[in-house]
This record gives sequence, structure tokens and C-alpha cells, in this order.
Amino acid sequence: MGWVQVAVAFWIVNTLMAVLVVKPAIQRTEVEARNESDSGVGARLDDLRWSAAWGAGVNLVAANDAAMLFLMTAKPGLQGSLAVVLLANAAVALGSLMFGGRRPPETRTSLAEPGSLTPGLQ
Repeated sequence: MGWVQVAVAFWIVNTLMAVLVVKPAIQRTEVEARNESDSGVGARLDDLRWSAAWGAGVNLVAANDAAMLFLMTAKPGLQGSLAVVLLANAAVALGSLMFGGRRPPETRTSLAEPGSLTPGLQ
């Protein structure tokens, strides 16, 4: 029954992460998005969407959710369950670093230049 204890523990971790990190990040993003004009993404909103808190929160919750699905299906013991959660988090962190965990060189959009079809790209 080790998988049950690990699942409960990491549901608590997910809940705390969602309440203490993800929800405040979403609220700050919402406030900044309301303050933005329709001309593009401003610096403050862009900083929020690429913030470490946003990325870490989403990654942790996603990895733990995937691990919980596996635990409920395979029902491994305590050590195996802990290993699954650790491996899921490591895999998500590695994937984030390899495929998008870094801020692109230019993420902000701006008004299109006259004659340009793509805003923000020259």
C-alpha cells in the first residue's frame, strides 16, 4: 500500500503548489493582461509568463499528476512509488529544459510595422 501513502502525500504537495505558487502567478498574469492594450504583450506580462514560479509550478503539478496515474494503475510499493514520482519530476524538468524551459530570445510582440504581415518580426 506504499503507493497510497505516496499518492496522498503528493496530492497534498500539488495542492500546496497550486494554492501557494500557481494561483498567485495566474492572478498576477490576469491583472497584467487586463492592463495590457491590444497592441501586444508588454514587458511585465512577458516576464510573468516566463517566470520561474510559473514554470516550476506547472511542471511539478504535471509530473506529479502523471506519476499518480501510473501509481494508481501499477500500485508499486513505497520505494517504487517514490522512485516513480522522482523520475516523473526529473523527466518533466529535463523535457522543459530541452524543449522550452528557456525564454526565447524575443518573446514580446509589438505593433506591426507598415507593410509587415507579422507583428514583432522584422
